[in-house]
Amino acid sequence: MITDATQGPPALDNKEVDAIYPQPQVDLIKQLDGMKGISYQLENGLIFEHIDFNLQNPALQDVAVRKAMFTVVDVKGMIARTVGQIDDKIPPLGNRMFVPGQEGYVDTVSEFGYGTGDEAAAKKILTDAGYKIEGDKLIDKAGKPFPELSMRYTEGNAIRQSECQLFADAVKKLGIKVNVTATDSLGKTLEQTDANHKWDVIVFAWVATPFGSANAALYQSNTAQGTEGWGSNYPHYKNDAVDKALAESITATDPAKQVEALNAADRQISADAVTLPLYQKPVILAYNEKWANLRNNGTTAGMRLSPTTI
Repeated sequence: MITDATQGPPALDNKEVDAIYPQPQVDLIKQLDGMKGISYQLENGLIFEHIDFNLQNPALQDVAVRKAMFTVVDVKGMIARTVGQIDDKIPPLGNRMFVPGQEGYVDTVSEFGYGTGDEAAAKKILTDAGYKIEGDKLIDKAGKPFPELSMRYTEGNAIRQSECQLFADAVKKLGIKVNVTATDSLGKTLEQTDANHKWDVIVFAWVATPFGSANAALYQSNTAQGTEGWGSNYPHYKNDAVDKALAESITATDPAKQVEALNAADRQISADAVTLPLYQKPVILAYNEKWANLRNNGTTAGMRLSPTTI
């Protein structure tokens, strides 16, 4: 089991493993091109990178704060400085239920101005909501300095480390300090969303299925899911309209009604600024040429097994 993302390519080159299904990294293709007897496939799949807020933190429960942070982030610039160096045609992603190429994809994110890097608009969101920006500090409605936030990324993933730093640099313009640290266990970190939560902001990816209704477990509240826990809804997000729309997406027999329900849920999630989709990830499958007929399947049924967060 290789847990450090940087060790996959050397293990493949040294014939310690026969295939790897790695996270895209800026220098990965160059590494693979230099390996003898190794082939690889690079294509788009049903995997998308995103930033989430942990609503267990009282400071993040104000939607104005979340909207401002998502507005001041320049997603196009972030892509250009990270994954865009692998594929310069990757656009910002505007939906959580569908990716480009799937029927039903519409952009609900840009409707709210997220990812534009618009500092003036972001500051206006905060001041209109009663916050003040004094020097390099954000002052909340009670007149207290806004608390520092923690942001986590997967250890060894240089692209995510850069994404976190770019996010931190962006929100610093609003007087918000974000401390970036790695985690060597993404699954355990995500699950720790109780009073002792270990993250305020996090970046990771969801691996979708071809069926949009599978998204219900990611965004429905614990009440709607009928469980005491929150399942894969790590931010502990709850909105009755989203619960209703996602429930309809599961029971709808008309594909058009299912798409309508999923996009209604996605638009409300955008309005609530809980999670920001960044881009559809390039999927890389590299393998020893002694094997034939290996094919990527960019879904939960692909080369990689559970968990579905990567």
